[in-house]
Amino acid sequence: MLEQQRVKVPEPKPFSGARVAKELQNFLWDMEQYFTIARAHEEKHVTVTSTYLTRDAKLWWKTRMTDGSRPPIVGWEDLKRELKEQFLPGNTVWMAGEALRKLKHTATMREYVKQFSSLMLEIKNMSEEEKLFNFMAGLQRWAKAELRRQGVKDLLAAVTAAETLVDYKTQCPIRGFTTRPREIKGKEH
Repeated sequence: MLEQQRVKVPEPKPFSGARVAKELQNFLWDMEQYFTIARAHEEKHVTVTSTYLTRDAKLWWKTRMTDGSRPPIVGWEDLKRELKEQFLPGNTVWMAGEALRKLKHTATMREYVKQFSSLMLEIKNMSEEEKLFNFMAGLQRWAKAELRRQGVKDLLAAVTAAETLVDYKTQCPIRGFTTRPREIKGKEH
């Protein structure tokens, strides 16, 4: 006989109205997951969501609720649409594309991969070939050469291979030797 277990549903993080695409998208996703796990009825979604709005988002909600010139928001899909219209920057993809164009591997490989992956979440319509090209374009010369030597053919392979590289300007894992060539009399070896 199976016993029905009660699952403790984690509370979603509030949304403050920050005009950052990821924050709103994550908030809406978290709310949908919350509704699914808590088995909340559709007619409660708008009311429950409004309790998780803070700061600018709460002010917008109060203003929107008292605006008699517009129809009230009664459904979850309507609320999601209006939140996106109000709080998603209209140029999110453009801004992410600009940031991607400027992204360079200047810190650790892990940090570069993290920044690149974060930008890819904002840019949905890029081909695999373009993703690989952009990833490789931002790498330091030595890392790019190593990935080409390994013959990576797609972004997943490039990221996986890149994460195994020891950063050129960091310490070697053995005895603390640096992997950067020393300069002797102004010339590099």
